[in-house]
Amino acid sequence: MADGWFDGTVTLADQLLGLGPALAEAKGRTVLDLGCAEGYIAREFLAAGAARVYGMDHHAPYIERANALGLDPHRARFVVSDLNESPDADDMACCHSDIVLALAILHKLRDPERAVSEWSQFAGRLMVVRLAGGSQGVVKHKHGAAQCDLREVMPSCGFALEQTVQGPRNELVQYWRRS
Repeated sequence: MADGWFDGTVTLADQLLGLGPALAEAKGRTVLDLGCAEGYIAREFLAAGAARVYGMDHHAPYIERANALGLDPHRARFVVSDLNESPDADDMACCHSDIVLALAILHKLRDPERAVSEWSQFAGRLMVVRLAGGSQGVVKHKHGAAQCDLREVMPSCGFALEQTVQGPRNELVQYWRRS
């Protein structure tokens, strides 16, 4: 990232669109950022008062950049992890969080429904999901037929849709609260 720009055309300010309610709730909370990329959003949650952030991404160079941000290692941890796989013992020990972020990641996973079901169990209070614009809650795998209708899966995991707000690039940010 140079001068606030990610690789491509999306700024950090753009990436934060729609995350205001989650940032407002971050003080003293733990946050799990699935598909954390370079850790910039996690850093913003720390700045908003989060007690701890745990970021996971499959792309090792992103995790190297996240770990190079110079964040307090007692409050921020970034690891390489394949979110297509079930969480391993290390992940399970670290992942239980008040807030789970799944921002523009679910459509990249082979089985988004399985991923939502497994990863939502780590959200104590809130799961924030960023979806492609116009999806209305249906996640479609970008390279296959697998899909997930969050309107069905999230309630079966114990969550109720609290609000949907506009994110960057016409994406939708959904706030699912544990019911």
